Amino acid sequence: MSYSLDQTPDVYQEMRPRVSARLVAASTMLELSAMALQQAIAQELAENPALEAEEITTCEVCGTPLQGSICPTCLRLQRQELPGEVAELRDDDLVHLSGRADDEDFDPLVTVAGQETLAERLTAELGSILPREDRLIAEQLVGNLDERGYLGCSVEEIADTLGVDLPRVQAVLSALQTLEPVGVGARDLRECLLIQIEHLQSRGIAHPLVQTIVQDHWQLLATRKLDRIARAMKVPSEEVEEAARFIRVHLNPFPAHGHAGPEAVVEARASYTWPDVVILAVDDKFVVEVIEAQRLELRVASVYQEASKQAGQMGGQEREHVRQYVTRAKLFIQNIAQRRQTIKKITESIVKEQADFLRNGVRHLKPLTRSQIALAAGVDESTVSRATNGKNVLLPNGQVVSFDTFFTPALSVHDVMKEILANENRPMTDGEIARELETRGIHIARRTVAKYRAQIGILPSILRPDPAVAHAAA
Repeated sequence: MSYSLDQTPDVYQEMRPRVSARLVAASTMLELSAMALQQAIAQELAENPALEAEEITTCEVCGTPLQGSICPTCLRLQRQELPGEVAELRDDDLVHLSGRADDEDFDPLVTVAGQETLAERLTAELGSILPREDRLIAEQLVGNLDERGYLGCSVEEIADTLGVDLPRVQAVLSALQTLEPVGVGARDLRECLLIQIEHLQSRGIAHPLVQTIVQDHWQLLATRKLDRIARAMKVPSEEVEEAARFIRVHLNPFPAHGHAGPEAVVEARASYTWPDVVILAVDDKFVVEVIEAQRLELRVASVYQEASKQAGQMGGQEREHVRQYVTRAKLFIQNIAQRRQTIKKITESIVKEQADFLRNGVRHLKPLTRSQIALAAGVDESTVSRATNGKNVLLPNGQVVSFDTFFTPALSVHDVMKEILANENRPMTDGEIARELETRGIHIARRTVAKYRAQIGILPSILRPDPAVAHAAA
């Protein structure tokens, strides 16, 4: 038997997609948030001598470029809210009415910053009681509090992120949980209630069964199985019901809601959120403006423009330097322009689909997917994700929301549920809420009701105060 080893190379052609460096740079630019984009621009300006920028004065509220001292976007929003006669006033009249046009010492940010946010207060208080080396841990903890005041990540994650020992993070968290509002920094509802129970006990306000019920029978309490709790604790059912009533009356499941009034739920970052896109209502039509790229006007430096024209008279090394940085500056400017155009196109497609929501509110939010928008805008679905991820929109009503809002149809159900629960005569169970939703044409399962209820920060019926009792007490 003989074998033949043929080493003759086979020649064939194969087509493989190649991603250009320019496409990668454009995709990366599109994905950046507003803050990250500003950092990228600052870094490029520092590294590329051929790129220069002229700063454009922008509105401190919405980020739109000012026209003189007037913000056209905020002015339109004010006119929508003002009575008819006042809405007809000219820009000069509005400035005159404010009485501050000639006040050189007036700082509009003083009004904005006058109300201290919860995050600012907590950070300041922790800074006064912690060693300097632990302040970064405190900032991370406070920065990860959600709208309820709960810690939105684990202490292990913060320890890994900062490269510090876990006991240090736990110690700082313990310090945070001693601050007001009581319960802030808890990792879940159960821990929040336990913190408040201990605080009330230190003030002489207590019930003998409450701490044991929350500590050892939490699942039974959450499902309103008070009889089983009574049997497990070998106490009368009436005493367990009294303990549940104590919980409803004395404990606050959402500690952050008590800071600066019930509407001040959003943390410090939200108070200073600049929108990436503005949607304006003009003559019954919606106009989209991408504003973040207008804060700086980028261009190739005039010195490098002239040098580029005279490149033939330069030496090889000098000519290569000019070519390299001018090309880099032009590509950077083009990528930002393309980013603006892509975000504008995608937002216009979203506006077309969600026009009823923009006109009439959250009840008219339609089910919408990013693939639908990709098809309508003529782009890839990944492009839609990059263009909308982490970005915010200023709506015609003056509210700043995440782009995710347009793709979350459950928000309309949330709004209906809030209305139902605001008018309940007694704490309604999830099954009763589901049946009430069915009468309004919304068919969802009881488990989905429980999920949505938790998302909007409403407790189970066992933990909600009885409106009739509260009204009688008042």
